[in-house]
Amino acid sequence: MVKSKINPILTLDYMVREPENKYFDRKSAKIKPSDLAPLISAFANAEGGTIVIGINDKILEIEGVLAAGADRLNDFINAAKDYCKPMPKNEYEYLDVVNGKGLQDKLLLIHIFPPQEQIIQTRKDETWLRIGDRTKEVEGLDLRNLEYSKTREDLKMNV
Repeated sequence: MVKSKINPILTLDYMVREPENKYFDRKSAKIKPSDLAPLISAFANAEGGTIVIGINDKILEIEGVLAAGADRLNDFINAAKDYCKPMPKNEYEYLDVVNGKGLQDKLLLIHIFPPQEQIIQTRKDETWLRIGDRTKEVEGLDLRNLEYSKTREDLKMNV
């Protein structure tokens, strides 16, 4: 059975069939690596989550990532470092799959872990939050409340 070693709930069946949610999003390998920044920020500022790259999120077909090439795969893997500040804790893994054309391929899973004490922004100074299956930009008073909640968590941990 194809499933994540880091988050065993993420089986191939789950990743293809389940609706996106607070902890899970799927993206085509055709996405620009920089376009992952809001999603990475959102998961990191919420409770963490996993981005599955290689499943077309419109038609729910396994495309795989091998056709993207090694340079692009490295760009996906480095997206948290290259497009977010500070870099959130993250891990990646590949899963062997058969793509929609019947060829051996891989999915790339990027697991984003939530920081306890800091807000994760994009390089464009945007702050995002995962709410249900949506990725929403946080501004103004909502941003201050999020910052406050992070400092409160930090104080609780240091007591």
